[in-house]
Amino acid sequence: MPRTYEHLNRYEREVIAQMLKEKYSLSQIGRHLGRSPSTIWREFRRNRVRGRYYPRPANGLAQSRLQLARKPQKVMGASKEQVETLLAKYLVSRTD
Repeated sequence: MPRTYEHLNRYEREVIAQMLKEKYSLSQIGRHLGRSPSTIWREFRRNRVRGRYYPRPANGLAQSRLQLARKPQKVMGASKEQVETLLAKYLVSRTD
């Protein structure tokens, strides 16, 4: 069976938070969600706030990291001067 990975979604984060609150183990949570216990542990470790796991901030933190990890897109078919002109117009419009 090939390994595939899907990011945890908001619902899964809500389940993790609830099950942690009810003192379920990471293994039990993983089995319930069909995920590896190490996935649950990494989620908890990366997204806890002051030692506690809150699903909404966890989702926001995960989304922020996802955005930072994405490579910037290349501008195809535009010269450097065209890009600089568009960028300058954009920056001017943001200050108004």
